Amino acid sequence: FGGQEVGAGEIHVGSTDHMPQVVAAVVLMALAYIPAQRIVDVAVAERHWRDAFMKFRMQKFDESFLDYVKALERDGRKGEILFDFGRAMMDSQRNVPAIDVFMAATENFVDPANFHNIALCYYKEYGRARDKGDKLLAQQFHEKTEWAYREALKLNVVYEQSL
Repeated sequence: FGGQEVGAGEIHVGSTDHMPQVVAAVVLMALAYIPAQRIVDVAVAERHWRDAFMKFRMQKFDESFLDYVKALERDGRKGEILFDFGRAMMDSQRNVPAIDVFMAATENFVDPANFHNIALCYYKEYGRARDKGDKLLAQQFHEKTEWAYREALKLNVVYEQSL
């Protein structure tokens, strides 16, 4: 080393002001994370939805409900999931909660079948109330049945045959 002191001088390699690039990289990563997370949520929701539907088809209703809830936790805005969840509830004779689920589905799944199924649920509850002799409750369910079918008719006149 011939008399030179090692480490005595300063070494400069390019600019030391990298803060704007670091901030830009962090912002880009954060912005990329949001759509990537949404893609993951949708994919996981689809898997739970498929699992729920298969269990529903096998009439394992309680098991299917758990998967529908998991799907909705990941993608609660998907009306088709809500519609299928409502069908599972309706087919397992849980008509009153099914009505709420079908109503939620109408917000972003415009299909007259939502209101048709709501009407069916109200009609089944009308029959139960009538059989129990509760005339007032039966009348209320009957009126709600007609209302739901009229809502279905607004979307598709084919439902007129159901009235």
